[in-house]
Amino acid sequence: MKKFKHEFIIFHIIFLLSILFSTANVYAAASGLQTGTPGTYGTKPLNFISCTLEDGSEIDIPNGITLQPKFKFQFDKSVVNMLIWENNSKCFSLYTGSENVPIVVSKVDDTVSFDMRQTIFMHPKKSLEPGKTYYIKISPKLLAKNLNSTLGGSTNGKGVTLSFKTQGQAANPGTNSSSSTAKNTINNASANSPDADQNTSQNSSAVSKMALNSWIELVSGIVIAGWIITEFLIKRKLKKGRNDKPSV
Repeated sequence: MKKFKHEFIIFHIIFLLSILFSTANVYAAASGLQTGTPGTYGTKPLNFISCTLEDGSEIDIPNGITLQPKFKFQFDKSVVNMLIWENNSKCFSLYTGSENVPIVVSKVDDTVSFDMRQTIFMHPKKSLEPGKTYYIKISPKLLAKNLNSTLGGSTNGKGVTLSFKTQGQAANPGTNSSSSTAKNTINNASANSPDADQNTSQNSSAVSKMALNSWIELVSGIVIAGWIITEFLIKRKLKKGRNDKPSV
């Protein structure tokens, strides 16, 4: 009987430790989700690194850049694999005011040059107009090769917006006197907007519900398993007691 009590106590100690360990894992996973990263637990978001001209020069030149630029975009994960290229090639746009400028988006295949797997190129189909400010938009849907990380995960779902000015004198000066030296601008400032706060609140609520549901499922499973094991131990003890009883 003492041996049975000893086994029963050990089982319950293991049972309680299992609950604590499982709960810690659930909340650790939930904490990872609160970073706004889409996809599986622990997946890091796709980050924008830089935008330069193909020769490596900056696009924020005070006098403006060439009218036939070729842009080079750098990210921290592979973005050119054939599985994601159809999506990623549509994630870039170039415009000035309300005019959308036709562009060509290109890459060096990762099977040709592994070192270029994080680089995308883009250039306008025709020469740009002199002395004008243009904007480049990179969609938050830009996807990494892991099929989980998106650019939206590191930009609060807003993507990236860049601006630059072309060299020369504008054809119609005076209508846009507010144009200034172009700067690379990641559109994260909007993270403090009411919409961003609402999105953050909704994400936190969803994470909390997910964590709670996962915790309930784990605890329920452990309780059922504990009950089955306890019943088994009791029945084994009773059977052993009957077998040990001396025959008359």
